[in-house]
Amino acid sequence: MKTFRTFRLLFKQNLKKPGFYLVLLLMPLFTFLLSLGSSKGSDTIPIGYYIHDDGESGEIIQEALQNADGLFSFICYDDVSFMQDDVINGKLECAYEFPGDYYEKIMAHERKQLITRYTSASSTMSQVTDETVFSLLFNHAERLAIIDYLTTQSDIATYNDVLYTRDDIEAAYERYSLTETAFSIHYEKEPDSAPLRASDILFSPLKGILAHLVLLAGLAGGLAFYKDPNHYGYRQMKIRLFSVCIPTLSSACMAFLCLVISGKEKRLLFAGLGLLVYTIMVILFTLLLTAIIKNSLLYTAVLPLYLLFSLLLTPVFFDLTLWLPVLRYASYLFIPGYYLRIF
Repeated sequence: MKTFRTFRLLFKQNLKKPGFYLVLLLMPLFTFLLSLGSSKGSDTIPIGYYIHDDGESGEIIQEALQNADGLFSFICYDDVSFMQDDVINGKLECAYEFPGDYYEKIMAHERKQLITRYTSASSTMSQVTDETVFSLLFNHAERLAIIDYLTTQSDIATYNDVLYTRDDIEAAYERYSLTETAFSIHYEKEPDSAPLRASDILFSPLKGILAHLVLLAGLAGGLAFYKDPNHYGYRQMKIRLFSVCIPTLSSACMAFLCLVISGKEKRLLFAGLGLLVYTIMVILFTLLLTAIIKNSLLYTAVLPLYLLFSLLLTPVFFDLTLWLPVLRYASYLFIPGYYLRIF
């Protein structure tokens, strides 16, 4: 009964703090802003590309990218500098620069540094677009490779251009690649039943934002220890624990509600479990930090710095470690990163 009375008194004290309401209100605010942006945004993510000179390779590349159907839409540019500006300004997720004789160089075994990719600090999908571009370009490259092998390098059969031409080989390859003669893949569930859309990517920072607001609430709860460090109450572990648990658990409940409202979290039970584990991590981290740092000025100085570097090194809006890989080891010092990687 005494424990419950203590918890109730500390909870009432938090209700008198404007910062308590501020953190709780910021969560639905960010959720609303992200949902508003996703509803107005396009269903595809724009990717720019530029091809040097006009030639057979350039026409094939342009046709492959323009006919791409999926998460990304490819925009052709006539000027590299304009394309670079759009990447810097955030109008493009990233951009690619191709040589006009791309396939000729591929067949001549000049395969290194043929394509230049332009990204900015806000680019988060560049590795996915690399795979997408490669798969689109490889469709024609594999055709050229098999023709070259059968006509010039094959030890299996001697090429006879009287019996069959390169066009015959290409037609045969096309026939076998488009039918189920060689092999086929059968999906147990339609792959298009849950397509990835650009609005899903726009919502992706939500968990990171909520995680940092929960962390902010927990660290702010630790400030109570420094108001009167000689007070008997704050020397009791029960009081210290409640002072951190109340704002942290309250913000975690609001974060879970925001995930439900967003409609982007399909596994709510798993999301709730993840938030619970993360909340415990925040509470333990705050208790450890307040036990190590005895000076209130030092704690208040560490708090914003820790949050700032956590936002920079944890992939919320952008991933700084992609530009400075040496910082990847430093990113393991920030607990929101563990929550985002695991859950």
